[in-house]
Order: sequence, then C-alpha cells, then structure tokens
Amino acid sequence: MAFNPLCRAQLKLNDSTILELGDLIFCQHALIGRGMCIIHTSVKASQSNDPWPGKLLIVKFSFTPKAQTAEGEILNGIINLAKSNDEHHWVLDHLPEVLY
Repeated sequence: MAFNPLCRAQLKLNDSTILELGDLIFCQHALIGRGMCIIHTSVKASQSNDPWPGKLLIVKFSFTPKAQTAEGEILNGIINLAKSNDEHHWVLDHLPEVLY
C-alpha cells in the first residue's frame, strides 16, 4: 500500500458534514496540477444523521485545468441523456453516484 499522508485527515464539507479519510485507493502521478487521488472515506460527523447510510464512500480529488470540462458536468449530461431515452436507461446502472 502506498504512503497516504491524508489518512485520518478530516474533510469538512459546506453542509458541515465531516468526512474522515482512510486508505488510498489510487493516485495518478501526472504533470504538476493534473493528477487525481481516490481515497476511502467515512462520515465522521454530520448535523443530521449519516447523510449516506450504508454506502461505501470514496473521495476523489481531481486537479484538472480550468479549460477542461469538470467530471461532474460530464456525468450529469450522461445521466440526463440516459433518463430521457428509454433505450439508454440501462447506462444508469453502470455510473457512479455522485453524492456531493
């Protein structure tokens, strides 16, 4: 397992949910400012109950140039297209669920 300096670090979201980062799943070493890092995580604290009960969670840090379309925008476009077309509705079973 690769060294993960973020293990047990806490990430506070805008809605005051606090995530505790865990084991490193994947880290892409790329040009400076263009990598990504995927880490297991769990809900440490939330203003309400666990907002995502029973879900296995990851955090994906992505460092992409401003000129590149954000991954969330691309996924939302695909989801909207699949929902609007019965022939492609099956695609929804194969996409990650973006929770935040």
